[in-house]
Amino acid sequence: MNFELHHFTDYWRAAPTSGTNLNKRLLQEFEQASLVPLKQSHFFSGRYENIYLDPHLLASLPPLLAALRQTATEILERPLKRTMTAHWFNHMQPGHITGLHTHDDDNELLSAVYYLKVPPHSGDLILHTPPQNTSGQKIIRPKAGEAIFFDPALPHEVTQNNSNETRLSLALNFGAE
Repeated sequence: MNFELHHFTDYWRAAPTSGTNLNKRLLQEFEQASLVPLKQSHFFSGRYENIYLDPHLLASLPPLLAALRQTATEILERPLKRTMTAHWFNHMQPGHITGLHTHDDDNELLSAVYYLKVPPHSGDLILHTPPQNTSGQKIIRPKAGEAIFFDPALPHEVTQNNSNETRLSLALNFGAE
């Protein structure tokens, strides 16, 4: 799997270069893996925002992580062996939001979100841009199978899931080893 990068002022959008059934397989694996006890964190607005699954339960995840890591190294212009990855799932039920936050707690160099399932009206990613940008925020309507990369210090949030379905994404941080 490879991604074609499109650079915008405050972020990069990565679209897959060829069709894949990866999302379908990952969604099935996520449903099966979520039946076992989960590690969760960041309890806000009545839900855990971060879900950590045993990577051995998701056979389709390593190729996706490798492709996203390769894309991150292209953006960061750093050798692949010097970039590490942390990842977690964000499972948004109808009515849920993800509050305003950043990812610059540790040694993060780049953050990303990969979208597995994005029903219509299930929430937009909002990047709160630096003060020199007159708009103040970028509203990004996600698409399943695409990834958005951005500076981990950039405050961001996800608007309310106004659909009748769940939305699933994979969040990632890339940092120096």
